[in-house]
Amino acid sequence: MEKLAYTFLTLPFVILWIVLYLKSPGIRKAMLVMSALSGLAGPIGEYWFLRDYWHPDYVLPVTVGNWRFGIEDYVLTFAMTGTAMVLFEKFGARKKWGPLPSVSWKSLFRLDMVGNFGILLMVLFTSVIGLNSIYAILLAMVASSAPLYWARPAWILSALPVAAVFSLYYWIVLKFLWMPLFPGILERWWNLEALWGFRLAGVPAEEPLWAFCVALFAGPMYRFCSDGSQKNFK
Repeated sequence: MEKLAYTFLTLPFVILWIVLYLKSPGIRKAMLVMSALSGLAGPIGEYWFLRDYWHPDYVLPVTVGNWRFGIEDYVLTFAMTGTAMVLFEKFGARKKWGPLPSVSWKSLFRLDMVGNFGILLMVLFTSVIGLNSIYAILLAMVASSAPLYWARPAWILSALPVAAVFSLYYWIVLKFLWMPLFPGILERWWNLEALWGFRLAGVPAEEPLWAFCVALFAGPMYRFCSDGSQKNFK
């Protein structure tokens, strides 16, 4: 049963993604693009996370040298980033700054460059500075988001509430659904002694903080990288 635990963790986010997709006809293509590209960060991140943060079970693990990941990594990140983008659009962005520009090769290229920048930061923070991977990814997302919010400071007022609600939803899923279904899984999967040790009603603080940073980063990133974002959205 525990082998399916990671699959169960993805379900509340996949369901939310599907609901938002069905209710967002105007931004479905952008949602798919954002999810598909950002989802790659899940498997890539496991290159570092499995070293010092956690060691989950996968239904169908994939191993390439010393890099191991599962489809669950992609699915969870796919759902979370696309959901964060739509929530940002629905609760503030579209009302204030108009509809998203259409998907273009230029926006795809910009999103790819942001992803590559994040990978470089992970290498810097983990291999050069020696940070634990969870703190490295938190810093990488904040650093990758910084130029965006520097250029568009008004966006932070829409992004922060979305990130807070998204983080709360993630915490609720862990606390009231996932952890009760799989008692003791934190102790079996997480490298708890390497973390701060601060828990929010039993949930390591790093987990909802990670979800907060995901939403803060992914919420406005597509809009920022889209064609016309520099000239239309002040």
